Amino acid sequence: MPVEFNTGKQMVVCCKCGMGFSKRQGNFRAYHGGICMGTGHLPICNSCYDKMFVGYLKDCGDPKMAMHQLCRALDIYWNEDYYDKCVTQNGDKNINTKYLQKVNTFNASGKTYDDTLAEHGMLWKIDQHWTPDVFAGVETVKEDVPEEVRAFWGSGYSPKEYYELEQRRSYWMSHYPDDVPIDIGTEALIRQICNLEIDINRQRIEGKTIDKSVNSLNTLLGSLNLKPAQNTNDATTTDAKTPFGVWIKKWEDSRPVPEPDPELEDVDNVAKYIDTWYRGHLAKMLNIKNAYSRLYEDEIAKMRVERPEYDGDDDETLFYEVFKDGGEADE
Repeated sequence: MPVEFNTGKQMVVCCKCGMGFSKRQGNFRAYHGGICMGTGHLPICNSCYDKMFVGYLKDCGDPKMAMHQLCRALDIYWNEDYYDKCVTQNGDKNINTKYLQKVNTFNASGKTYDDTLAEHGMLWKIDQHWTPDVFAGVETVKEDVPEEVRAFWGSGYSPKEYYELEQRRSYWMSHYPDDVPIDIGTEALIRQICNLEIDINRQRIEGKTIDKSVNSLNTLLGSLNLKPAQNTNDATTTDAKTPFGVWIKKWEDSRPVPEPDPELEDVDNVAKYIDTWYRGHLAKMLNIKNAYSRLYEDEIAKMRVERPEYDGDDDETLFYEVFKDGGEADE
């Protein structure tokens, strides 16, 4: 109900809550575009402005979407680049105030939401159903939620909530390779993580304690091995900890070395050398009869020296035959 004042002074009244104020400065946020150009301020008080933003944020869970909807409702110029710059410079705390200050600058001063629609070619497409694919950041969601979406998330959500959950699901699924199947346990964990992320965001906006929810989220991330300490895909840690032999096996499994041409299989006889003098010698020592031991014996036979036998008359004649210099012996 509007609040009536009988002070006899002219009051500035909020068109939303009906509260009267002695002046606009400090009680109504400055804005110089569209229907606000005459007064230089929004027609609703600061409190109503903040409550509208919080209400939209509670419904959608996304500060950017909430700010966009607030601009659309109050005929404020919306520019996603301006919003991103505000977040980069100040974070998302009090973003509704920071963004309004941004659009009051020289470049955007005097613009309205009509300018936003015109920039995206949507000004006269009144009968077209808006989706995020058509107009980035628009929060309107179709009422006909696909059956597979309801089956995944369960019943009881509003269309906007289904849309928000699907956004989080798409984000998480985009980090999994397309050729990797997702088992039912992983799907269940992703479902809980998406719900918990949205709950944490709303609790933060409402000023509630989020420690318990964050701990629950960390537990779920641990179940998926997604904590930083569990991440083994980081090249700075993996390369240092993975043995070289493991890397060789990975390379051989993924891109094995092709078999050489027959004439190039063992050009330097290294393989034969190992088979003969390592495997063959070992087999001979262990008295194992196989191809390696036979190969070893054949090679040994080539180098074996047989003791000569002499059929001469006596030892003197043998001595003479061995040590003679090739000529006739001196008489």
